[in-house]
This record gives sequence, C-alpha cells and structure tokens, in this order.
Amino acid sequence: MVSDFISADYGWLCSPDGKESARVLFRPGANREGYFTNEDVLRQVDHAMDILQKYYPNDNHVFIFDNATIHTKRPPGSLRSTHAKEDADAKSQEAGEGGKLACGS
Repeated sequence: MVSDFISADYGWLCSPDGKESARVLFRPGANREGYFTNEDVLRQVDHAMDILQKYYPNDNHVFIFDNATIHTKRPPGSLRSTHAKEDADAKSQEAGEGGKLACGS
C-alpha cells in the first residue's frame, strides 16, 4: 500500500533532487506490517512538513486527508458509547405514563 502527498505545482512531494520523499510503502495486514495507524499518519505529515519547510519555504501548503480511520480518533482512555455495557435488567426499563419507556423505575 502507498501513502503519499501530491502537489499540482510540484507533483509527488519530494526534494528537488528526489533524494527525500514523503512516500510511505507498507504491506498491510495482521501478519505483515500491521496497519497504517494515526501515529503513522502523524509521523508522515511531520516528515512532509520538514521537506516543505526545507525546500519550499516560500509557498503556502494545505494538507487534505481522506482516511476513514482517522475520522474517529479519540485520545487514549476516552469514553466510548459503543463500548458501554448494556443493562439487561428488565426492571431498568419499565413502561411509564402513556406506555413510553421509563428508565430506572
């Protein structure tokens, strides 16, 4: 798999001589090199910014990402509603006024 940056003005992000590049090549999967994590994305962006500052300091640069896994990134240890235990106790959800559920009755 390839992760890289491209510019309408310069093409693939690299130094003018081509010796430094922001491209990352990896083999995804549990039995290979794992997966491209949020930390990998940050490491690649840091390297890309170093290249831009060193070789293209007079231009304005905008990074645009389309990576579904980083859309849901949360700080370590944060609460997630999808991991909350469901209370299977029938008494916690009894019919209240008008037949609507009333929690904690």
